Amino acid sequence: MAFAGNPRKYAADIGEGYVLLTPVLLRSYDVGALRELKQALEIELRDTRSQIPPPDDLRAVQSKQRRVMRLNQALGVLRTFALKRRLAV
Repeated sequence: MAFAGNPRKYAADIGEGYVLLTPVLLRSYDVGALRELKQALEIELRDTRSQIPPPDDLRAVQSKQRRVMRLNQALGVLRTFALKRRLAV
C-alpha cells in the first residue's frame, strides 16, 4: 500500500511526536512506500540538524534534540524492519 498523503508531512509528524513508527504499522506498506518514508525521514533529520537554536534558549535546544532523537529512532525501526523482512530499502 502506498502513502495516502505526503511522506514529508508524515516524517514531520513523527519528528513532532504525533505518530510513533512501529513494525506493526510498517507491515501495511510496500517496498516503494518504505523507500519514500526512509528518504523523507532522512531529509527531515537533515533539516532538523541544520536548525541552530539560540544557545540561551533551553526549551528550543531540548525540542530540537527530541526531534532528532525521534527521527533517529524511526529510522532505526525502519531499518530493522527492512532487515528482518529482507527488503532492499
